[in-house]
Amino acid sequence: MCDIPFDAATCDEFISAEIPDLPPLNDTSKLAEEQRRYHNLVTKYMIHTCINTSGCWNGRKCTKGFPKNYIQHTIVHDDRPAEYRRRSPVDGGNTYTIQKTGITYDNRHVVPHNRYLLLRWGGHINLEWVIILLRNNFFTKYFQAYGLHSAKYVFKYILKGESAAYIRTEPESTDSVELEKSGQAEANTVLHTPSTSKKIVHYDQLVQYFKVNKIKFANLI
Repeated sequence: MCDIPFDAATCDEFISAEIPDLPPLNDTSKLAEEQRRYHNLVTKYMIHTCINTSGCWNGRKCTKGFPKNYIQHTIVHDDRPAEYRRRSPVDGGNTYTIQKTGITYDNRHVVPHNRYLLLRWGGHINLEWVIILLRNNFFTKYFQAYGLHSAKYVFKYILKGESAAYIRTEPESTDSVELEKSGQAEANTVLHTPSTSKKIVHYDQLVQYFKVNKIKFANLI
């Protein structure tokens, strides 16, 4: 059993949904440089810059729920996702302005993340607070409604494979060649159909293996 309390304070130790502070310009310490890198990673990779031409825009609003609401303190629920602390500029929250567009974003647009993982990964990496409750050895309705969805979400991106592209080429001769390419594939079969004088090159999708890196739980805090 895990003895870590599932409360707001613990959630704040692991997950942030805010633009971090920048150290003073005259601070050249190692910690200050790391904080600057953390700030740059958040503003570069963890700001949801949704506009009406984005894939998450359905014509009326962002399907990911951005911008979120301001909230002074994190609230952890046992029947729905946590509401992370997102302080407004009036309450001390930071802002970030994209120089090319002049658009200013605040904590309402920050994707939840873990500082350690973001510094280690160096790219977009979302982390969410999910609680799965057990009562009388049966999954609660909460797990059925959200926990199961979360489990599917975790594995969706690593198991869905590469994007597929279908290509048709017409050579100079009367023959035609159809290529079906799926992901990182390799040709291993050629089928001839004399009746139509067509060549079909078949690609089998390769089995993909994923490398797993173990990270100590204490490093996430």
